[in-house]
Amino acid sequence: MSRSMDRGDLIRRNGSEGFGLAALGFFAIIMMFAASMSVQPLSGGQSYVSFYSGGEVLLAPEEGAKEEGTGMVYAISEMTRSQAWSEPFTSPPQGVPVAQWAAANGYACEGTAPASDALSLNVTDGALTWTNKGIDRAKGVYNFTLWKAFDQPLYSYNLSISIYASKGAWDIYSPPLYLTITAHDQNMAPIVTLRFNTSGTSFYGNASAYGGTPVALLDIYKTAYTFTLFSGGYGAQSTLKQGPSQKLSFTCYTPLKYLSINYFINETAYRDYDAAYTVKVEDASMTPGAPTAALFGVPSGEWWYTASNGETVAWQVAGGAGVLNLTNLPTTFNGEFSSATTGAWVPQGLSIFSVSGGNLNTKGSGGEILNNGLGQPAASFPGAYYALPVHGEGDFYVAVRVALSGWATTLQYTSNIGVAITDTYGNIIAYLTAKFNSPRMSSAINLESCYYGVHPNNANGGPLLRYGRSSLTLNISRVGSTWNIYCIETETNLTATGTNAPIGGILLHHANTINGMNAGWDYVRTSLPAEIGVLCGNPDQKAATRGTFYANTTLTYTATNSGMQLLVSSARQDLDGLKFDGMSEGDTVTLYGSDGSAVFTATVTEGTTGITVTGVQLPFTGTASATSRPNSIPIAQYSGPLSSGDSLTLTCDDQGTYSLLKVSSGGNWSGALVTGLNQGWKVVVTSGNSTTALYGGSSGQVRISLPTEMVAVAVFKPTAAVNYTLQQGSTYILERMLSLPDVTTTDTIFYEVSTTGYEYRVEVRLLSVEQDVGGTLGDLSKMTFMFRIYEDKALMYEASPVVMIGEAGTAIPVSKTGAYTFTALIPTGSQSPLVKFRDPSSGIVLEGRLAFER
Repeated sequence: MSRSMDRGDLIRRNGSEGFGLAALGFFAIIMMFAASMSVQPLSGGQSYVSFYSGGEVLLAPEEGAKEEGTGMVYAISEMTRSQAWSEPFTSPPQGVPVAQWAAANGYACEGTAPASDALSLNVTDGALTWTNKGIDRAKGVYNFTLWKAFDQPLYSYNLSISIYASKGAWDIYSPPLYLTITAHDQNMAPIVTLRFNTSGTSFYGNASAYGGTPVALLDIYKTAYTFTLFSGGYGAQSTLKQGPSQKLSFTCYTPLKYLSINYFINETAYRDYDAAYTVKVEDASMTPGAPTAALFGVPSGEWWYTASNGETVAWQVAGGAGVLNLTNLPTTFNGEFSSATTGAWVPQGLSIFSVSGGNLNTKGSGGEILNNGLGQPAASFPGAYYALPVHGEGDFYVAVRVALSGWATTLQYTSNIGVAITDTYGNIIAYLTAKFNSPRMSSAINLESCYYGVHPNNANGGPLLRYGRSSLTLNISRVGSTWNIYCIETETNLTATGTNAPIGGILLHHANTINGMNAGWDYVRTSLPAEIGVLCGNPDQKAATRGTFYANTTLTYTATNSGMQLLVSSARQDLDGLKFDGMSEGDTVTLYGSDGSAVFTATVTEGTTGITVTGVQLPFTGTASATSRPNSIPIAQYSGPLSSGDSLTLTCDDQGTYSLLKVSSGGNWSGALVTGLNQGWKVVVTSGNSTTALYGGSSGQVRISLPTEMVAVAVFKPTAAVNYTLQQGSTYILERMLSLPDVTTTDTIFYEVSTTGYEYRVEVRLLSVEQDVGGTLGDLSKMTFMFRIYEDKALMYEASPVVMIGEAGTAIPVSKTGAYTFTALIPTGSQSPLVKFRDPSSGIVLEGRLAFER
């Protein structure tokens, strides 16, 4: 999904013209979703996802780009639990205009608010108060918005806001006051909108979710109502209540990120003033729910997550943007313990083994590592062990901090804690441990002894009395064959020549010999190969178009370089039917009638590139849809005999063609190997009557068991991959954006909002930049560009965008020169200027820096 924004971004992306930010967003989403009401979902379920072309990319005409070709890339962001928020409007200063109060309390605001004795919008007596005294004054137009940006997007939350209105009389010729309160997602699209206006002696209102049909609210008359918006999480049922009465029920598909409160009145359009009245927002608050263990914003298609050792969990997502349940991930390394997971740490001899408060908590009993550790199996001692996914060759370091707790004055306590490094066989080759003692009838804890050593040398250390110490901060490192063991609390600083054997694992040792103390491991930081997971996928690529289709029409599936798929229509008089073309084996096509029902569905077969529609009377009016499924096509295949010790090596030539090369080397391994893979690449093996899917780990290979001699092997390369270590129990969001391979320029930027039943896309393509420094234009350049809006993949009517330059967003004149083509004069300057293009219909803003050739 698109990037999260701070308050400044929020204002900059939408501008401040017309009805103002809140009203603009409301009318835009009404337009978008009202248009979608007549369109049935193209596939089952509901969904919502937004993606965009990246941040401040450099814009250049196609011939100015350093390399052709773009595509979609993905990024993952973790969503930690948000902070609760409450605003009772009681903080100082009180009795002042709202803009002054907002500046003093860290809120963003925009627009103009009245501040006279006759009409004002102030924060006073613990409320955001609109006061109309009903007396003569100069008529004005006031449009003011107050914004709250939450610290991160929220799917699960409880948002409440209290409103009070009091009005005693009414003048039919007086202007109404509009109050609009909107909960926005991170793309500033409204989730729920509450709209109120003064009419008669009451304050009337309605509410809608995702731009749907408004539902009437109870009138507010000389009383206060609390409105509560509750969401249980992504895909969960959400509700809006007015007091105890439920007004809306809908499914949550987008996260809450912003709250806006907008006041609007236009007095100049009315003859008289209204009688005296007051409208207050008295209190607002948000309580976050517990984050769901899931990855949100996932497009439909095949997805899987592969750990370094090749262990994989897979999902199939149907129907648009979805969610991946992250409760059964492969175990991974967690060295900061910031997520509530123990990761790939394995307990041995521990009665407590958990993560909380940013610590790994342990409590163990059993054999202590004293002067007896070197050469011994780490499995013989209690603690938490992490086996490296790849053996650690050469130089490395391990840094650890641990502290003891949980002793009392009534008993004696003794604990031995420390860190051991193992070789690839699991035997200890370096360590440092320290024993701590808390005497009976004493609240103190003392450091009694310390032992440390490096193989093949003898261990060092012995008794060491240090009072009032209960923690260790230590570092074990190796450069070449020189080792260093350093610990602050034990005053250890050993440098010794030792083994250069590969490293196999890390043991966090904890042994209690008398009663038991708890150990809290704050961090384990290392340069050794820790876990790096890969999320891979083959997301479906869907193109759709609406209209009337005739018997001489071909719809050609076309993927553009800006990440958009289109069905391009062309007429052929020699064609006797309706045909889909430009597709591959496994792709699907569907025709939907005007009522949303599927009247034709087919799958492209092997050796063909298209499908001719049958059984449908032409001309046909409805929606045509084509879905490309890249997961159905392997990049390389092998079929033939394989024996134990053989290997298949994946190679790629200069033209990008992959192949599997068989090498019968007589290796000493069981089964056959497939090598040359990237982590997460899938290998499907058919042997006899069984078919198995294997996934390459960080080693770049998989091992095939050989129940029969004849084997069919197919390698599948994912079309999307993100190197990111997912932690079990955490919450993440998947973002999609335009990639610019090896370059920083593109000629096309876009922004798209998409559901399974409706899509809205704004796109700018830069055609040329003509520089005329010092010429007839002065220090200006003429920028020629195309501005297009797509609704459900269909090109909409022409609309002239608002073009702005600089961070402040200064509007400049725009001239239309052709079909969907415009020009604007841009100051050349010495640096690449920031240019913004605003869609007048939706308020969406695209931005990029103009790359001048120097």
